[in-house]
Amino acid sequence: MKNTKRKGILRFFTYYDSKDREYVGFCIELGIIKTGKDLNEVKKDLINASIGYVGVVKKEKMPDKLLNQKPPSQYMDLFNKYQLVMNSDRRIRQGTNLRDSISADRVDTFVRDLGSLCPAI
Repeated sequence: MKNTKRKGILRFFTYYDSKDREYVGFCIELGIIKTGKDLNEVKKDLINASIGYVGVVKKEKMPDKLLNQKPPSQYMDLFNKYQLVMNSDRRIRQGTNLRDSISADRVDTFVRDLGSLCPAI
């Protein structure tokens, strides 16, 4: 499904990077990336940045393709690997490393409806 200014969803992916000792979060459809020491702050910053982004696209009547971006390939590769791991057998999933410094048990995903992010715009 392609996002439009009228409807769509945004998927968010967060994880703890033990190598850099910080949380990383990104919005898959907008390509927005945030990092920080506190998971809740990263999520909050990510949602606020997404609200601002979507708000500008709607207000300025910019093309819908701006609501269907992708983050850099290293982030998409990680997200795709996470999906494969989560769709695998539970025994395989436990303790699986997504990358040398990321464990599948330190990952969170969530979704927001475009309309709920910027309903008044």
